[in-house]
Amino acid sequence: MKRDEILAILDEVSFQSDQVQVLSLRPEGTGIDFPLTMGPVNFSVLSERGLSDRWGARVGPKGDSYIYNRDVRNAEKVSLHESECQHIAITGETAVRVGADNRFGPRWTEPVFDRGAVPTFSILFPPWGVTDRRPENLARKKGELLIVGHVEKVVVVGFFVMDASRKLQVNAPHFLLGTLALRPGKVLHVVAWKEPENNLKALLQASLAQVRSPLPEADDLVVNFQGFRAPDSAFMVAVPAAALG
Repeated sequence: MKRDEILAILDEVSFQSDQVQVLSLRPEGTGIDFPLTMGPVNFSVLSERGLSDRWGARVGPKGDSYIYNRDVRNAEKVSLHESECQHIAITGETAVRVGADNRFGPRWTEPVFDRGAVPTFSILFPPWGVTDRRPENLARKKGELLIVGHVEKVVVVGFFVMDASRKLQVNAPHFLLGTLALRPGKVLHVVAWKEPENNLKALLQASLAQVRSPLPEADDLVVNFQGFRAPDSAFMVAVPAAALG
């Protein structure tokens, strides 16, 4: 999709709606049934400022699931393993380049179902953190899903590992992007919703202030924040450092 086509879409969608809208970039006339049951699930967030990086979620042959940034080479990759161990990791090459002791970030275990489903992992897209940083890379592959953002609220894409026999119920406007079969008896639900930002920006600014001195000077520097929204429920948010300035 070319830049002028993206701008045409921006003129037609509403970034005020609390409902979750998803646009498919499949060729005109090509139908699509949701949720997707065959991976990968490829998605980006569309905001007034432009487009987020492209993300993907796929299931490996052994029932492991992987969530990854498709635009940034050697970016962090999230692994949801059949063993129920989860982790965020960078490549060995990147670990050496940034001087990390090892290539693994946060580790956690798959949440236990207790009267409600908890996402094992979430990606947060704050409205001020979605920017058109690389206009030359706006072309999108067929099958890309664009989640329409909000002028004030955060778009969250959550990944729920659940028993296949259970029905996922979300008590808020949401969009079920995909339901992918994992190991026997387990499925991965990929769900998008919107929520108030609250103090997210202040928390990220405080975190960035602690590491600002060693950061390289770069106008397009993107900082990847990782943490936990609840026990065994990790999150990631990648935003331009300039947006937090």
